[in-house]
Amino acid sequence: MKFSPVFLYFNLEVSAGFIESEWGANVPLSVIWSQFQLPEDEFESTYGVRKPALDDEIIVTCRSGGRSTVAQKILRELG
Repeated sequence: MKFSPVFLYFNLEVSAGFIESEWGANVPLSVIWSQFQLPEDEFESTYGVRKPALDDEIIVTCRSGGRSTVAQKILRELG
């Protein structure tokens, strides 16, 4: 049985180590707009996690919070 989280976690750190999990991935802020517009299958093949649905809870993190704030605004604009 595959784990199905109630949230998906995305780290915005460019230099961070790669997250290997079924519920999170590293997506640099510089590409977050374009990557979250990818078709579901392409997003999953690129990041190894399913693309979040519009009603999924998403957690974004970075070292100091600046990139996370910008990413939240971008993701809200995308729906």
